[in-house]
Amino acid sequence: MQNIIIDTNVLVSALIQKNYPYHIMHDLFVEHKSTRYSPRITLDLISDRDDNKILELADECSADFVITGNTTDFIFPRYKQTMIVTPKEYWENYKPLD
Repeated sequence: MQNIIIDTNVLVSALIQKNYPYHIMHDLFVEHKSTRYSPRITLDLISDRDDNKILELADECSADFVITGNTTDFIFPRYKQTMIVTPKEYWENYKPLD
């Protein structure tokens, strides 16, 4: 099972139209288990403080992926063990096959 963090912009996009974010939310999360985590570290790697919280969460839960449409702030492809990908990259290359 993959540990995935969904950026808020992906959730909003999923509500607007049926494209990659919609497929990710519908196919992977509507009927699957989720777990709530609370980060215990504070990072200052991205100028937008809220985006640092996503990386803090990725660190806490050892996420496999952060899925975000924010390519302006998330300019690096990986944070520790976590790959940072767009919804399209995830859907076309990393989604589970089951």
